[in-house]
Amino acid sequence: MTLVNKTLSEMLDEIEYRGLMRYDILIPEENPELFQEVSLVKGAHLQSVQIPNEEYLDTLCSLMCPDKAIIDDFRLALRETFYNSFEYGNRLDGSLPISVKIFDGVNGAVLRIRDSGDGFDFRERVENTGEKPKYFGNKGFWNFAKESYSVSFEGDGSILNLEVLNN
Repeated sequence: MTLVNKTLSEMLDEIEYRGLMRYDILIPEENPELFQEVSLVKGAHLQSVQIPNEEYLDTLCSLMCPDKAIIDDFRLALRETFYNSFEYGNRLDGSLPISVKIFDGVNGAVLRIRDSGDGFDFRERVENTGEKPKYFGNKGFWNFAKESYSVSFEGDGSILNLEVLNN
């Protein structure tokens, strides 16, 4: 992953945008069949978060990743992104939506995920990562550490754009 300072519009120009391939509004309380519960140790206690299930993640991966060599890394990046959107953005509130859009292009695709949270100062976090980034938890930024795709944040930090270019 390359963390880039690009807007969605710039990414769409780069992929030579053809159209919106998919648009979903994910709300755990309204679409429980699309979710799985993930439990993680947070400090001294166990915390559960609802994230999209493997079938949904596989669907996104198949739409975004023509290169099967990066699909496992991409799936892990998606899990981290959704986890952070539900935990930090939506503050574990299962009634709040997360929107997912996939834009198709001649040269690739762009995935946009927007949560309902207040966002965060992604510029400061990116500047402070140094050589051993610890952003998105202790390993989250490493999950994006592939050159096969680019990530950018927009607005107040509640929007993440993930661009995958065709080889």
